[in-house]
Amino acid sequence: MKETKSYTVTITQEDADKFDQAVQYLKEPYSEDPMTPEELLENLIQDVIFTLVRPGCWEAANMQQVIDSHGWELHFNDEI
Repeated sequence: MKETKSYTVTITQEDADKFDQAVQYLKEPYSEDPMTPEELLENLIQDVIFTLVRPGCWEAANMQQVIDSHGWELHFNDEI
């Protein structure tokens, strides 16, 4: 079994309510089942990972655009 790591983010109750409301409108195209907040966050995490491991795929390209629009840059060759 793979090790897991958990992240915690603290947001206001008002923002949490808005997030939950926005997510409920995301539907699976065939079943129309709503996406859960956890599923959305898992997808976003995967897309960020793709910017590193699959930079040419559409998920990575779109996530890179989101990252860029927030003023961040990827520096893969820089030491951390």
